[in-house]
Amino acid sequence: MLGGYRSARRMFGFLLSLCIGLAPGRQPQAGTVRDLGTLNPLYRATQLQGHLIGMGLMEIPGYLLGPDVDLKYVRKPGMAREISFADSFTINRFLGCYREDWLRKFREWDDRLGRRSLDYVIRQSDGSLKFRPELIRRRLAPYLSVGYRPQDITIALENVPWDLATREGRPPEAGAWGRRSPPGDLEEWARVIRQFAADLAAYLGPGAAAIQFEPASNMTRGQALMARRRSSSNTMRPPIAPCIPCSPMPG
Repeated sequence: MLGGYRSARRMFGFLLSLCIGLAPGRQPQAGTVRDLGTLNPLYRATQLQGHLIGMGLMEIPGYLLGPDVDLKYVRKPGMAREISFADSFTINRFLGCYREDWLRKFREWDDRLGRRSLDYVIRQSDGSLKFRPELIRRRLAPYLSVGYRPQDITIALENVPWDLATREGRPPEAGAWGRRSPPGDLEEWARVIRQFAADLAAYLGPGAAAIQFEPASNMTRGQALMARRRSSSNTMRPPIAPCIPCSPMPG
């Protein structure tokens, strides 16, 4: 009985304090203002998927910019479209080797190429490799055209195109993200990465040196440690990118 009475008194006191605080003409009591600092750039970055061309770009809606918004969204100067709340981004699985259902769902399926439809390199009937630099432009142009800079972009090279050799010539294994088999011929893989770096430089010129690279983006903790031991850094500049140690880890 006594406990219920005390609870009722506490509730009454709480409601009374609310009424006093909301009384007309009464100035709200100001609390102590504390600066939360500036968010680390890590929190202004995001991941994009390579098979979704132009992913994330949008016009910032008016309800985030209106005069009745207390905390207005700050648009990036000069950009008609942008990736909201992100200053930089990583494009995952940039080289291709996507799942068939993804390609069909987003209308990227080419009957002539099948699951290789968005692969940067394919093997021709005579066994030679055909590189497709137009896909570099297609993936990057939507972001560069609205004002993002090469230094805002990280390219993940974790997936291996479907047609590249596997160990012992076995068919490549498919996983949750597409091909999961690592390159079976490291010399061939190194050639692909060197050609990719050359095609990127041909497209961007000196700006290509500002783009960063990751050898993997979906690794277990053990795989991440192994990758770091095999390369000096998980993020690489173009002069380092052609090195064999940046081979993707199995997904």
